[in-house]
Amino acid sequence: MRRVFGKLVLFSFITFGLGLVQAWIAILLVSINSGHFYPSRIFSDGGLFFFSASLASSSYLTLRATPNLDISYGSRANVMSLLLMASTYFLALVGYLSQAVNNPECTSFDQGILIAMQIICVLCSSVYAFYVATVSGMLSGDS
Repeated sequence: MRRVFGKLVLFSFITFGLGLVQAWIAILLVSINSGHFYPSRIFSDGGLFFFSASLASSSYLTLRATPNLDISYGSRANVMSLLLMASTYFLALVGYLSQAVNNPECTSFDQGILIAMQIICVLCSSVYAFYVATVSGMLSGDS
């Protein structure tokens, strides 16, 4: 049990600690300079969309490289991958495009909605990464 917990802590640290290092630095710098935490200043650039898409992609590669795992069409691993990756990529694409379009004809999303989309996108890719880590045996106590 201790070994599994240690692997889970390591997985979480690498995924959220190192994967989101740019967000942690931005939070620290904005908090030091302004004295308050302003999510709209930190997450307005869409960096969490990039993090989510790259986490989902690397998780899929990990899943594909797992020996003795059925990832054929219709298998549980394949269906989970398609559902979670598609929702992550869809949210990331919609979020990126809404921030990139700044025309008077095309209104972009409200800042609060964009932040919520980024957070949902991170949660979706994190669930997928945890799923991949579980089915690939990365978090098992045997190895």
